[in-house]
Amino acid sequence: MRGSVREKKIVCSPVYQEVDLIPLRKESKAGAPQGRESTEKQKRANQRAAERHFVQLVNANFVRKGVLLVDLTYVGGEEPENFERADRNMGNFLRRVCYLSAKRKLPKPAYVAVTEGGEEGTGEENHRLHHHIILYAPGLTRDEVEDLWSAGRGRKRHSLGRVNTRRAQPVRGSLIERAMYMLKAPKHKKRWHQSLGLKKPVLKINDDRYTKRQVLRWCTNGDAYDRAFWEKKYPSWQVEEANVEFNEIEGAYYIRLRMWRSKSPWSRE
Repeated sequence: MRGSVREKKIVCSPVYQEVDLIPLRKESKAGAPQGRESTEKQKRANQRAAERHFVQLVNANFVRKGVLLVDLTYVGGEEPENFERADRNMGNFLRRVCYLSAKRKLPKPAYVAVTEGGEEGTGEENHRLHHHIILYAPGLTRDEVEDLWSAGRGRKRHSLGRVNTRRAQPVRGSLIERAMYMLKAPKHKKRWHQSLGLKKPVLKINDDRYTKRQVLRWCTNGDAYDRAFWEKKYPSWQVEEANVEFNEIEGAYYIRLRMWRSKSPWSRE
């Protein structure tokens, strides 16, 4: 091992990846009591890790042409009586999308979706219930997808409310914005769903590329904050964000990079 810094590369797609530079450290002794402050810090760390995982999952599966961003809400008189009923409504909607695709012998849809209500653990969690979905259903039109937000059959079939459906735009970072929008309001009650078979980002580990001394020098002289500096380290990639954090307890720097290739994946399809 050349140094004490691990390069963790999370490859989400041919056009998007994240890179973490993490100081390697010796195993700490277990059994030390945790105070309330450290517990809260761990909760925040877990939340950030969950958010990063979701952003990576979205970019690993939905950076492609024809992806729809779907928001489902209810009209007056059609609000579900509780969170569970609302979540079943969304599940039924997604099953209708899959059924219609199968009926037409189209590719199986892929999606990530969330049902969201008021503040969890309170009497407000059943208020303002709504749903957000990132959907890839090739072969189905926006009108056909929107028409499936309904209940009942035959003459009793009726719309459940408003559907806001728009195509994901071929703009760098647009899906990150959508993913973070779906993660908003962390105190709200949420229930997540995803289709089977979603690709996982590819993790590549390299413990020999950088040393702790190099990283320390770059962080103290300002190079680590310079996106152009990292673009020389990762040719053909454009660095969108270079985030540097100093851990006072460990006395070490952590670096997190987000980067894109210049070519749009939409232009190749």
